[in-house]
Amino acid sequence: MASVPTAFRVVDAIDDELLAGNRAARARVRRVVWAAGLNPVTEHGYVTLKAFQRLGYFPKLEDVPPGIVGHIRGCLGIGPTSPSAGEVGHQEPT
Repeated sequence: MASVPTAFRVVDAIDDELLAGNRAARARVRRVVWAAGLNPVTEHGYVTLKAFQRLGYFPKLEDVPPGIVGHIRGCLGIGPTSPSAGEVGHQEPT
């Protein structure tokens, strides 16, 4: 973990240019997700986006270990927290 002074320097470095770059990067990711035929607002979309972030490609949901799916569900507050890989469904966050 960064020291408090380092954390404040990082936060102070956030400016309009950095935020614009972040928004542009997020828009590019959304275009890639939609082009891959995925819907980022479904549970499947969340899991595959996180997997893409770590792996650099979109795995099939059934290829993602159930523990990872459960962890992502738990972090987002969606679905059961101990899923099987075949359980796919969207629930609104609570």
